[in-house]
Amino acid sequence: QATRKVTIVPYSGGIITDHGWWDKVIFDLSTIKTLPDTPLLFNHDSSTVIGRVNLSVQNGQVVGDGVIYSGIDDTAQNIAAKADAGHKWQMSVMISPESIEDVGDMPIIVNGLEFRNGVVFRGGLIRECSILSMGADSRTSATIFNRDDKIFKKDTTMSTATEAQTASDLANALAKITALEAAITEKDAQINQFNAALKAQR
Repeated sequence: QATRKVTIVPYSGGIITDHGWWDKVIFDLSTIKTLPDTPLLFNHDSSTVIGRVNLSVQNGQVVGDGVIYSGIDDTAQNIAAKADAGHKWQMSVMISPESIEDVGDMPIIVNGLEFRNGVVFRGGLIRECSILSMGADSRTSATIFNRDDKIFKKDTTMSTATEAQTASDLANALAKITALEAAITEKDAQINQFNAALKAQR
């Protein structure tokens, strides 16, 4: 298959303390923006497009569903194979915020959480989502769905059995036809012999 279904949680809505640029950051979900068919990358590498997703904000987190190009891209195929083997992939998002707010000791509420001594991204557009081995937000996830192999194998087996039965029936029918043709030939020879003997007697 060229693609497999994937569902993701690229941002849990919580406070991130392991960000590459900021010691403590939170993305304001009430102002976050998304676009259809957001690129799904591997490790934020824009040259490694492994799928596409549609994102939305639900239950205090960013979620999405789409496809991974498991039958097209080698990296996507590798990621899907490791997911099949039980690896738990995490996620990350790349956001271009409209504003960055510094918050001091006086706490504010963001995404239903008390937040202080960090920065808030507001009005951000999610440009891409990335599958990672370890995300800055450890509560993220990517779930890659399997094709139903049992049904596929069952259907294949049934198809093969049907073809084998059809071939067997055809062979039997051809054998019967051959036997009938031989019997007819033999009867014709007997009739010719009878006619010849009758003519001789006359």
